[in-house]
Amino acid sequence: MQITAGLGNEGQLAVKAGDAIDFIGEKLGVPASVRTTAAERAYLIEEQRKLMMQDQAMMALAGQQQMVAQNQQAAVGPDQGVA
Repeated sequence: MQITAGLGNEGQLAVKAGDAIDFIGEKLGVPASVRTTAAERAYLIEEQRKLMMQDQAMMALAGQQQMVAQNQQAAVGPDQGVA
């Protein structure tokens, strides 16, 4: 919400984003049938949160695997790894 962003944290906390979106949609004449309901938005937000957590877990795992590979290479030594 760019309008409230200029008001800082207090301005952003003062406006209920979901309610504001519904209000604006109604005032613009957007039919309710094409707008998401509060329950649908809650579900979509939860799904996004789960995906973000999965991405973070995958990135952490990849970082750990890279560290293990580097440690193994360091243990072997630069000259010992070549046959």
